Amino acid sequence: MSGDRIDALRAALARSREGATGPRLDAETFLGLRDLIADASGIDFDENSRYIVERRLLPRLRALRLDDFASYYRSLLFGEDAEAELERLLEAVTIRETYFCRERAQLEALRDNVIPEVALKNAESRRVRIWSAGCASGEEPYSIAMYVASRPEVAGWDVQIVGTDLVASAVEAARAGMYRDGALRAVTDEQRARYFTCDAPNAWRLDETVRRSVSVERRNLLDGPPQGSEPFDVILCRNVLLYFGEAARRRAVEVFHDSMLAGGWLLLGHAESLLSMRTPFRPVHLGRDLVYRR
Repeated sequence: MSGDRIDALRAALARSREGATGPRLDAETFLGLRDLIADASGIDFDENSRYIVERRLLPRLRALRLDDFASYYRSLLFGEDAEAELERLLEAVTIRETYFCRERAQLEALRDNVIPEVALKNAESRRVRIWSAGCASGEEPYSIAMYVASRPEVAGWDVQIVGTDLVASAVEAARAGMYRDGALRAVTDEQRARYFTCDAPNAWRLDETVRRSVSVERRNLLDGPPQGSEPFDVILCRNVLLYFGEAARRRAVEVFHDSMLAGGWLLLGHAESLLSMRTPFRPVHLGRDLVYRR
């Protein structure tokens, strides 16, 4: 979600606040919740986002039959179900707007520029390793698999694509491989016909071959790469870092650098950039896209 869309969402929520009902999230409790969220995920909510957090967490108060946000905060600190409730909190507040073939130009650059160069470099091993960090319900790593599969240079190679996400329900959805119409809004007619089967109205099943080419696991990217993984040729982390605070962004960049082969590629979202940070990555222009190399 772009900065303009976030600002528009904040404005719309602010306009609706006058008619809102239910307990209000006071400043002190918001700071406590904000710190919990940042520690668990790296996501940084500023004061302007307090009402967004309030609206998204109100259903949790109702589900737990709590009268105020202070009681909810205490339950996260001291409750018997605190760990599970923190997971539900993160599920409620994280933004997971995603769909297949999002930012198509960058995926085409991956297919047409990055993968051929990786193929030349790895001609002897015939292996490719790709990490989709913050993959939500799987549309990104599955899109990557679709685009990589179209490259003849890596046909028959050992291609491993792994997606990770912090939210367990998103990982489960990715593994299920079932999607609604909206998730396919950017796929071409050819891709729809080749990779999806309509099982029912508004229910599309992803091709089993594509599903088998991707593994998905729950993991906080700030904790490091997927467990047991080898260094990656390509890492994609798109539309994630823009929600992180500065310390979390720096930690994420460190993780990506340490998880990548020399000469590897880092692809971020169009609204994200490393140009304002001192990092070991160097920017590279691929057509209209700016990517980074180790």
